[in-house]
Amino acid sequence: SESLRLALLDLARIKRLLTESEARLVESHCGFFEEQVGEKRYVFSAEVSRLRAPDDSKAGCSLFAGRGQDGEYLGCAVPPVLLMLLRMALGEPLAKTWGYQERVLNLYEKHLDSVAVAYQGMHQMVMCQLPLPYVQLCKVLLVVFIMTYPLTIDLGHGVWGNIIVPTILAMTLIGFENVADYLENPLGDDTADISVYEFIHELEVEVQAAFNCCQIHRHSLAASWQEIGHHFGMRKGTALLSQPEYSKPEHGFNSFFEWSPLPKDIVGYIIDQSSDVGSLNLRACFGSCRRQC
Repeated sequence: SESLRLALLDLARIKRLLTESEARLVESHCGFFEEQVGEKRYVFSAEVSRLRAPDDSKAGCSLFAGRGQDGEYLGCAVPPVLLMLLRMALGEPLAKTWGYQERVLNLYEKHLDSVAVAYQGMHQMVMCQLPLPYVQLCKVLLVVFIMTYPLTIDLGHGVWGNIIVPTILAMTLIGFENVADYLENPLGDDTADISVYEFIHELEVEVQAAFNCCQIHRHSLAASWQEIGHHFGMRKGTALLSQPEYSKPEHGFNSFFEWSPLPKDIVGYIIDQSSDVGSLNLRACFGSCRRQC
């Protein structure tokens, strides 16, 4: 399905930022399984927060051969696993001569806590939906009100009071119902949902700019600070600043990462699920994909 394609694409993007051992660990926890439904071909499904016995005939086989330590199929959400890997990576240079001091870890831990709280909020928003009896009650009452309200109107009010007003009222209530269904989960791929891929791409571009500013442009920035001090006659103060090194920088963002275009099927799916203005970007998106290919 299209949702599974997007999930596999996100998993592939995450794996490109991890080591080989970390990628295998994330694969073993992603919860993708291959199962057979009746006489149909094998289909893929994702199950998280479940332990499945390997000897169960209905368990199927893991897509990435992931097993827990007790020999059971393990599936859980990937973000908590990534947070734990990030905490382990941040703890490696702790109190080392080439690392940072212990008090700096509190700054990183604050940001990690905010990420965990944001993930818990999104998880609660998606998983904790409205109770089914409440939804059924609202819809039944809406239908009953629309059907019975015209019966209470005096026929002497004419066409406006007996036809136009009940029709406008019914359309308004049904519109509120549809808007409430759209806004219940803003993290999907519907027209009114938040474009998560756009936010991810913005973060990637900002990380690239920050990385290059600290590495490639560091020497030119240090030289500009020296020039400002010399211009205002503060040579003694500029001597306390870091001296610029005019050697060519060796490493930038592209030395460690590379930009990979999205698959054509994924780009087409995103455009189809976007709003009406997405058709204006159709030529630019597919044109860039063809040039990169």
